[in-house]
Amino acid sequence: EGEVSWGQNISITCSVSSEFLDGTFTLKKTSSNFSQTETGSRSATFNIHRVDFSDKGLYQCQYEKRISSNTFSSPLSDSVRISVTGKKKYTFLNIIPAGEVTWGQNIGITCSISTQTLGGTFILMKTSDSFKKTQNSNTNSATFNIPEVDFDDEGLYQCQYQESGPSQQFYSPTSDSVRLSVTGKKTNDIFMTVLKSPGVTALSSPVPLTPHFPVDILFSASLAPTSQSQQSTTRPPLVSL
Repeated sequence: EGEVSWGQNISITCSVSSEFLDGTFTLKKTSSNFSQTETGSRSATFNIHRVDFSDKGLYQCQYEKRISSNTFSSPLSDSVRISVTGKKKYTFLNIIPAGEVTWGQNIGITCSISTQTLGGTFILMKTSDSFKKTQNSNTNSATFNIPEVDFDDEGLYQCQYQESGPSQQFYSPTSDSVRLSVTGKKTNDIFMTVLKSPGVTALSSPVPLTPHFPVDILFSASLAPTSQSQQSTTRPPLVSL
């Protein structure tokens, strides 16, 4: 049996004792119609990212090899049970004031996690383009400042938390997205005043004065390490975690 934590990345490896070329491995779940295929000679690895409670159950492998017009199938492997433990962490995101800010305003977007994790990195992303900012934090939150917000800053934002281990990196699920809307009229006119004294001019460019409204993005996340794949060779084909 394999016991994994919710949100963990796991690998299931199927293998045969003899080496064949261009065979097909099929991973099946006995309690549902779940089925995945991979090609390989002696083994194939199936990855399940961020395992959920719906992934628990009994899994089996089968190997097929087509020669000319005939297809040869191995018996199904012994079944292996995957058990998922832990508590599912939901992500939350809140934006104040209601995701609507005024052009030229200075805003702050705060990402946080529910657990008191230290020494990680918060990632702020925009879903519509390649915008990405990172910030290291020794607490469970980080604030990203966007000075003088422009209409280009409009869009959907998400947060993610990353923690680096000795040999692995752990990522929280991405938070729900929240839309940032920018209102108002863009001011970019330059006014020139000509004084009576010859050869003297003055330039004045009014700057809109707007209050500061912090924009808070909050979410909770579950972190889980990536399990190491283990292969078993007790009988062909095999399923192992």
